[in-house]
Amino acid sequence: MGVGTGFVGITNMRVILQDKSFVGNKLAIVSVPYKNIRSVSTLSNKSMMGRFASTSSIGIDTGGSIKEADFRGDDKARHAHDLILWNVLNTQ
Repeated sequence: MGVGTGFVGITNMRVILQDKSFVGNKLAIVSVPYKNIRSVSTLSNKSMMGRFASTSSIGIDTGGSIKEADFRGDDKARHAHDLILWNVLNTQ
């Protein structure tokens, strides 16, 4: 969401996220194998202007922490959620 604020990569073996939660201006690329994902969730924030101004996010629970990624629009977050969930269910 926004300009250059993050990265989410979904492969057949893992989810790769850009993590901005470190102190200072540090960024980390975090690779989470599907076997380490306990749950995946989606949250939608619809605005008064309707779907085009809405934002959504997904949360990935790895047991030790929850990684979050923000998206523009519900459809992108829902697609990422469904793809991650499908891979979690089909790799165990």
